[in-house]
Amino acid sequence: MVTDVDGCLLDHRTYRAGPARRVLRRLRWLGVPVVLCTSKTRAELRALRREVAGPHLAIVEDGAGILIPPGIAPAVRLPAARRVQDGRLVQLAPGYAKIRRAFAALQRGTGGAVVGFGDMTVAEVAAATGLSPRAARLARRREFDEPFLFMSAERVHARRVARYAARHGLVVTRGGRLWHLHGPTDKGRATRLVRDLLERVHGALSIIALGDSPLDAPMLREAELPIIIPRPDGCADPALRRRLRRARVAPAPGPAGWAKAVTRAMQELGVW
Repeated sequence: MVTDVDGCLLDHRTYRAGPARRVLRRLRWLGVPVVLCTSKTRAELRALRREVAGPHLAIVEDGAGILIPPGIAPAVRLPAARRVQDGRLVQLAPGYAKIRRAFAALQRGTGGAVVGFGDMTVAEVAAATGLSPRAARLARRREFDEPFLFMSAERVHARRVARYAARHGLVVTRGGRLWHLHGPTDKGRATRLVRDLLERVHGALSIIALGDSPLDAPMLREAELPIIIPRPDGCADPALRRRLRRARVAPAPGPAGWAKAVTRAMQELGVW
């Protein structure tokens, strides 16, 4: 199972897993691999371990890296991985210094219409995201990806920003709250690599994937069962719905809908 975090596994406002925690604990007991596929940083995931019944294998910063905690797939050799505090990290995209240099060019090209986490204080990140100051501090510890906001005329500047990014060999994507500038990778490519890793341990697998924003579309396409989690207003993101017409829509937003959708899928598969 591969899942987005914010707005799916965690509530959009409170950043709590609520009813999803019970389901996560049961999946863990049954030995079902859960992969967190998120725009969050490694530092943020460390702080969330208790909330999400982790640690879990994770795709961090929108597909830019794969984090393999100790004890998960220990026998699999990964020549491209490097040792980090959390286990092994496979880097799939350019580092943050390059992203920030390119972002500065985007700012100049749009007359300052965009502002990124690297320009913002902890308090400003907290205000933009609803995170606590402690969580906002961890969210600013980027390694690969720059979340950003449009300060004016988003519809006018969005295409211009995408063109500037392409000149630097980078990509712009839209998430649930923020836009992101990152390297030429995405959650789908990372999901394929994670599937290969897990199949080397467990044999052939079917993937259930859950996401709520267009940023999750590549990940959902890789799944045998894609599930869209509705936005806080109760409606599935229309752009995501158009891209994945075969996807199932969960019965409620956030972790309540996540828990119900996963429970139904597991029952259909005869897992519980």
